[in-house]
Amino acid sequence: MADAPGTGRRILVADDEESVRFVAQRILERSGFDVTLAADGPETVTAVQSSGPFDLLLLDVNMPGMSCEETVTAALDAAPELPIVLCSGLTGEEAELRTARSLTRGFLQKPFRFQELLDAIESAAG
Repeated sequence: MADAPGTGRRILVADDEESVRFVAQRILERSGFDVTLAADGPETVTAVQSSGPFDLLLLDVNMPGMSCEETVTAALDAAPELPIVLCSGLTGEEAELRTARSLTRGFLQKPFRFQELLDAIESAAG
């Protein structure tokens, strides 16, 4: 049997909503990914700095502690090659206007389906 698509890959899921973190974690772990969770901007940056390397960061656009732009910039300062996929309940256009969109590799609309999450990760991280 072939390995799960995430086998050997690490993802940091950063979202201030516990339910979103839980759902994403379950989906990703079932697909073989090793998942680390963060609940705000500073926790996300600390994880990138001290728990990396990660194969991808799934980052909610609206989180406490730091703006999305600040979080993206700090994460990329610590790990310049880190693929980042933004995630938001806002429409894609609204989220793109409020983020460092040019520095990220994708956008995932909430609520997302199992396959949408995996497709966004595969597209961004390869």
